[in-house]
Amino acid sequence: MNKKILRAASLLLLLILCFSTVPGTAESKEPIPIPVISEDEIKPTPAGIHHYMMICIDQWGFDYHLLGSHTDGMILVTVDEYSQRIMLTSFIRDLLIQRFDGKYGRINNIFYYYQTDKLGLKRGTEDSARQGIEELVRTINTHFDLDIEKYIVVDFTQVQAIVDAIGGVDIYVSTREAKRMRSFGIPISGGAICHLSGYEAVIYMRMRKTAYEWVDENGEKHIEQQDEGRTHRTRNVLAAIAEKLADINEDEMWDVVDIVMRHTILTNITNSDLLEIVRLAGIVQGVPLEQLRLPIDKTYWQNTVAKMATEEILDWDANRQALHDFLFDQDFFVR
Repeated sequence: MNKKILRAASLLLLLILCFSTVPGTAESKEPIPIPVISEDEIKPTPAGIHHYMMICIDQWGFDYHLLGSHTDGMILVTVDEYSQRIMLTSFIRDLLIQRFDGKYGRINNIFYYYQTDKLGLKRGTEDSARQGIEELVRTINTHFDLDIEKYIVVDFTQVQAIVDAIGGVDIYVSTREAKRMRSFGIPISGGAICHLSGYEAVIYMRMRKTAYEWVDENGEKHIEQQDEGRTHRTRNVLAAIAEKLADINEDEMWDVVDIVMRHTILTNITNSDLLEIVRLAGIVQGVPLEQLRLPIDKTYWQNTVAKMATEEILDWDANRQALHDFLFDQDFFVR
């Protein structure tokens, strides 16, 4: 074969591989079919595993009549009482999903979209808001083969109150992040571990335009842009909260639970569930938090769908497998 043709073919193959595995900006293209799982096919949660979906509404001071609300913070908290693990799985807000009407949409729009009167509910009420949240949880379950039942919904005001109630959190803030935070009137220098109040922690976790940089256990540097960085910072705040709770006793734990529940917008967690949560907290207290972001690297790209900027997963099997490998310790479970 002619060497020039061979080089051209090799370059073409390289480009195909790169653009099919690495996120990048693309013009509008018909999305690939999403292999949604029916609720009857979802695998049951293994014994000893407990899922709690934490959802943050994108606003300060929640009002059921604010119709433009989006769920920009979505983190699954999973506790494994047998292997004594706590895992945080965050979902990027612009993830492309398939709604139950068969149409495509962004995952953070599900809450708003399903606050309809299809069940005779008036939009802007607690019942309609609960309906939207439950549809969001169903969407996550059917897209990732999970059986999440319990959820808790807060907004930025509630997050601020919870952080302030435990006396603030200690988080490493880079000089670039500090510069962005100073634009919000926060006097911070950065480049060190900083003690953040509730308001400061919310501003930190909401940053999207400043890249998030971190180094893994192998010494490899990672740079996460936009919502990738935002979800990582949100997990950092939760991890910092968990660290502050590592040494408290059972009475203090109940005080924290009371604070959380008093600053909750919506939840289906019952009093018996609270007893279970406190029991689990005693088992895993002080355990380091493990983290995962979905979609995983090199399995999605940016695609404009229905005039919306979305992150489209190209390999759903890889993401489901990565999630299940992360959540379900194979030394304990055979699925």
